[in-house]
Amino acid sequence: MAAGLGEWRRFAGPRFRAFHAVGFSQGAIGALAGGAVTTPLMLALGAPAAMVLIVAILPGIGSLTQLLMPGVLRRTDGNLRGVTLLISLIGDTRGFWFAAIVALAATGLLTQPEALAAVVVASVVAALIGGLSGSNVLAWYHAVLPESERRFVSPRTSAVGAIAGAALLTPTAFILHDSHAGVAPFIVPFLVAGLASIVGLVGLARLPHPGRVTVPDAGRVRAERPAGLDRFVKISTVGALGFGIGPPLSIYAIVVLGLSPGFTVALSALGTLASLIASTVVSSTLERRSAAQVLRGAHAIRAVAMTLGLLSFPGNPVAALLLVGAAVLGASGDAAAGLASSERIFRLSSGPAAIAHQARYVAATSTASAGAQLTASGILAFGAGIGYPVYAILFMSSAAVRTITAIRFGAPVRDHPAPVRHPVASPALGG
Repeated sequence: MAAGLGEWRRFAGPRFRAFHAVGFSQGAIGALAGGAVTTPLMLALGAPAAMVLIVAILPGIGSLTQLLMPGVLRRTDGNLRGVTLLISLIGDTRGFWFAAIVALAATGLLTQPEALAAVVVASVVAALIGGLSGSNVLAWYHAVLPESERRFVSPRTSAVGAIAGAALLTPTAFILHDSHAGVAPFIVPFLVAGLASIVGLVGLARLPHPGRVTVPDAGRVRAERPAGLDRFVKISTVGALGFGIGPPLSIYAIVVLGLSPGFTVALSALGTLASLIASTVVSSTLERRSAAQVLRGAHAIRAVAMTLGLLSFPGNPVAALLLVGAAVLGASGDAAAGLASSERIFRLSSGPAAIAHQARYVAATSTASAGAQLTASGILAFGAGIGYPVYAILFMSSAAVRTITAIRFGAPVRDHPAPVRHPVASPALGG
């Protein structure tokens, strides 16, 4: 305990101030200009649940832009710093975009359908650009920090973001609690997200310079593909199907259970806190355990989360409480899977080629997740008037796929913490 507090005191020192700013900014933007707030906004603007689910696919599709990063780095002579600052300047300021749209809608200068269309367009642009932002930042960390220092800084920077997100979502839940207040209250969280992006840009500018970071050509990357990578990608792709087919809890809470937007934001806040705790536990666990073992547990936890969602049916007096449990377990599983997947790639790869391996992983899992989400949105659109039974099908399907994935990760795949090196790779998604 004392050792853990000592590490946090070290991280709180002035040497890591730039990382503090970046972590805070990413957490605030993700919480206040992400699905936790845009989902109830789109529903308030009259969007059907199926449409909102399709928009929720955008971040996954946007992450496919990571496939472009090896080529971009080659064409810019490895200028990771300049590329990342430009991407962040455009994509991370999306809170200001959303605030402007809502303000125009609240004053009547935009009709609800026009505002909804503008939100969707802004979400598309943000997803395409944002697919590179966070991954490039961690690639920057890997370029400037030794391996031991990277394992010290990255989890704590993420923890700062999770703390910031949870702290900001809590008052946002109260602001959006009144479902009859219209869309004007949504301006507040979006403006805060926009201001947080400025803090992040300042932090990025103050990070150590990563130098020139280039990626080997595609032929060399394929020839030197690490053993075990293909199997890892295939199993993770199956897991991504389970992620995509599961209905977003915020949509389910509003559309089926009739709960308020404020409740869904509070749900996101609790999930953020749960992910913080899970990240703290898993980051230390991975130092001595196989990443595949952690992934097995993460998918099992996600299967339980979907089962709790299935049990939170209308008329159940504890439906809201079960939904909270689903959110907490789901967020914990997501956090654990994200860290373990990232670590698995780090252990399989070395050097800048890891950027290309990561891009392949993201392409496979994102495509699978997006396809499953499109299927889920079609099911919701077809059964729009049926209600709970349609969502029950999605909950059960997601739980089944998660269970299968957990079993497959239980096969004898062993990996151990890699020796100290200096990899350059972007973060893995949960899958």
